[in-house]
Amino acid sequence: MKSEERLRKQIANHLIKDKIELKIENFNLIIYPGVFIPNGSSSLIFSHFFNKFDEKFERVLDMGCGSGIISLLISKYSKEVIAADINPVAVQTTKENAERNNINNIIVKNSDLFGNISGKFDLILFNPPFMGLKPNTDLEKAFTDNNHETLIRFFEQVPKHLNKNGKIILEFANMDGEKLLNNLIKDYSKRQLYEENFKDFAGVKTHYYILELTKHTF
Repeated sequence: MKSEERLRKQIANHLIKDKIELKIENFNLIIYPGVFIPNGSSSLIFSHFFNKFDEKFERVLDMGCGSGIISLLISKYSKEVIAADINPVAVQTTKENAERNNINNIIVKNSDLFGNISGKFDLILFNPPFMGLKPNTDLEKAFTDNNHETLIRFFEQVPKHLNKNGKIILEFANMDGEKLLNNLIKDYSKRQLYEENFKDFAGVKTHYYILELTKHTF
């Protein structure tokens, strides 16, 4: 399946005319039009992963928070969670989902990557777009990014926001950005924490995996 067709099919499954409600794990979520619906593949990978999670952190950043599901999942493992997204509708959605689930340690910010983010973190979570096509809407930015420019900028900026022993937990998939990703993380120690195969929203069997990255020290 061509990348353009795959993207169209992915987007078609996320086009809603009105808000919807769904439940993931024990969280009751509301999703507004224009926000990634976390009821399949990549979001489920993180929810399955967190079922076995047991680390504790002072400060965590959820980059590209979307509906806020990853922020909700990590909230019980951290004193403070900063959730950030470039999409203002996603920012509002995450705020409402934190309130709906009585979680008060999540601060939500509208930010293009680290543009509106200050300070350093013990853990930075990132579920980037996996495709390298040019997005035309905020919703498409959840799936695709022109030549993976966001992923490149993320790794250019992230070292300034990691504490000395901080780590990145990043989800990725075997689409067209793997070669680039491997080049971007060559200065990091890499550990695969989780993997699972799903059919994506276009019906394509896809290998999703979660990496733990720590900066090399010399």
